[in-house]
Amino acid sequence: MTLEEAGQQYLAIVQPVNDAISGNADAWDAAFNANDWQTLSDLAASNLAAERTFTDALLAATWPESIAPYVDALVSSSTPDVVWYSGLANATDQDAFWNAFGTVGEFDRTAAQELRIRLGLAKV
Repeated sequence: MTLEEAGQQYLAIVQPVNDAISGNADAWDAAFNANDWQTLSDLAASNLAAERTFTDALLAATWPESIAPYVDALVSSSTPDVVWYSGLANATDQDAFWNAFGTVGEFDRTAAQELRIRLGLAKV
């Protein structure tokens, strides 16, 4: 597999998770502004499923040897996102939801950018 082919494979894998999360953005904002934790929890479950599908697809794909460590780093860097979305999705009441919500940190996209650079793709 060439780096160009690997880049196209990456774009095909990342597009659905990007679409899912950005597709939920307006509903997320509306639910947040309405203090509607149950809708936010449902949206978090959707984002969680998309994130897991993304990382599973990255791990299942074949990558050039020079790229595989960067894919592994990206999967590892996604763990805090998965943990956060899990906490939100699994909240059983408003207090549990907002406690989980408060644990969000910075979404670190360094590993994704590094992989994109190694694949010859534009930064985002």
